[in-house]
Amino acid sequence: MKFNYQLTASLFYILIIAFSTLSFKSDEVRLRAINYNLYKGKATVNRLLKELDTQLLENEDLEKRDFYITFSECDNEQVITLNHCDNCEISKLIKASNRFLILEKTSRLPVIFAGDEIHSNYVTKEVDKLEPIFYDIEGGKAIIRELLRGMHEYKGMLPKLKLEDSDFYITYNECNDQRIAILGYCKGCVFKDLIAATNRYYVIDKKLKLPIIFESDRQHSNFFSSPDGIRIFITAEGYMVVADKHNKVISKGFTQY
Repeated sequence: MKFNYQLTASLFYILIIAFSTLSFKSDEVRLRAINYNLYKGKATVNRLLKELDTQLLENEDLEKRDFYITFSECDNEQVITLNHCDNCEISKLIKASNRFLILEKTSRLPVIFAGDEIHSNYVTKEVDKLEPIFYDIEGGKAIIRELLRGMHEYKGMLPKLKLEDSDFYITYNECNDQRIAILGYCKGCVFKDLIAATNRYYVIDKKLKLPIIFESDRQHSNFFSSPDGIRIFITAEGYMVVADKHNKVISKGFTQY
């Protein structure tokens, strides 16, 4: 009886660990996905659904899972397009994306950005397995120097916070042939869950890769919306570096965004 009791207790303990592990993995997967619900974007979603249905009806060989969304927001102009990729050159990049646009309750499509297709490790080298999406801006040393300058200025202004390099993140966008990188810091900030969920990183050097969030994340992601669809707009401060498409720094300095 004693042996049976110990065996039962051991099995029960193992089951608890197993369920806890599964729950943790489920939570981790849920947190790692960044879902977009377009703010006041019903017309856009309806357009995308119509385009998707049309293409599927016109070609029976197409599969819904092979579609993806390209996403761009610049100067209050929103460009969202539906694309198809069946074993195309960027198929691994699409699979690696953890941003998804919600079209219906049971339908969502992966989102990629212009920067993903221009600067990421998935287009600059052969990636054998899925890994984070790293932005390594070719010829972008001047931008990195200014970002590091901003980091040192932050540390000087806020010595009581004892900021480490890993406390910083980048808000990144490309707009009108300009590259806009805003360095912010986060020690328990409102962006902490979003930063933890991102799988895109800006390469500063071999040892330092800062997490990237996008303005689109702030505008549309599940991290800044309430269950009734109300958007939560957050103002943040950062050290902004603006460069042209040739990486020449045009302006720099602290800003609110």
